[in-house]
Amino acid sequence: KYCSVEEMGNKSSGVCSSSKNQPTASKQKSTSASPSPKKITLGRRASIPQSKLDRVPVTKSLNLAKCKYNSVPSNLFAIDNLEIINLNDNAIKCIEEDSIPALDDVFSPSSDQKQQQQNEDGKESTVTTAKPNKRSKSSSKYKGIKILRLSNNRLSALPQCFVNLSNLQTLQLVGNRFEYFPSILLRLPNLKELSVRANQIQIVECSIELAEGVKKLSDLDLSYNALQYLPDEFTYISSLKVINLEHNELLKLPAMWSRMKRLHIINLRQNNLNHIPQSLFVETGVVRVDLEENPVYTSKKYIHLDGFEEFSKRHKRNWDKGDFMGADRANHTI
Repeated sequence: KYCSVEEMGNKSSGVCSSSKNQPTASKQKSTSASPSPKKITLGRRASIPQSKLDRVPVTKSLNLAKCKYNSVPSNLFAIDNLEIINLNDNAIKCIEEDSIPALDDVFSPSSDQKQQQQNEDGKESTVTTAKPNKRSKSSSKYKGIKILRLSNNRLSALPQCFVNLSNLQTLQLVGNRFEYFPSILLRLPNLKELSVRANQIQIVECSIELAEGVKKLSDLDLSYNALQYLPDEFTYISSLKVINLEHNELLKLPAMWSRMKRLHIINLRQNNLNHIPQSLFVETGVVRVDLEENPVYTSKKYIHLDGFEEFSKRHKRNWDKGDFMGADRANHTI
């Protein structure tokens, strides 16, 4: 369960949203005169107070949605054991370059902390920037953030430090202001699901070397953008199984898809396609192609396309047996 910002203010909450931490009726009566813990409202602060972070050492999920943040809290990615972050529905315009440290750096003691340990008088030395202590044995297997939700913000670019999220598996960037596909995301080695739906993306740029280095990305959602073309290098991302390109302005697809052997579903609805390359039908494992609201579908040209008959047989052999990869059969096109 998520630990909300408000729950950070309750010192007694060892585990967030846990019913056993709620006071009983008898205790409430006896303590009615004492004030209840205050809720924390961070508003537009650029960082979360370290005193609040120290109270949630076992938190794995943190919900910071609708907190009116203009930027990502500077010390957010320094929380030990944190795996899921929800920053949806804020007003985040940028992510500072130094806000996402490398995982090894997060748990390394700072020079100020070392000086504290060596202080013979036992007095705390002044620390300008609070940093977490060295990782404990209980968190020795901690790998970093796995799920990051940044939808409905105002992001238009990502910093280079984003590559430090080396264990990130699911990333949601829906409803931001990207005009270019952030190719830095292809450098995340464990990313499996990526959604940049409903941005303003017009261009996808990536080198062959970068595309070939993607090993785990299986689901990519580029729907509701402004794409007119996909580069040939895009088809070198051989790990993709599901691609959503609905509601773009695509005029043409890459000619060769032979490297996408794992591709099973591609959604091309509401584009401007007059032709589907034979390679997509014949040289991939695709069993579902959505073509509604394209010229090629309206004129039924797809029936006469090279490779369609072979694809149609594979579709009937696989798709018609039941839901494939959890997709919705009721809305499939071909």
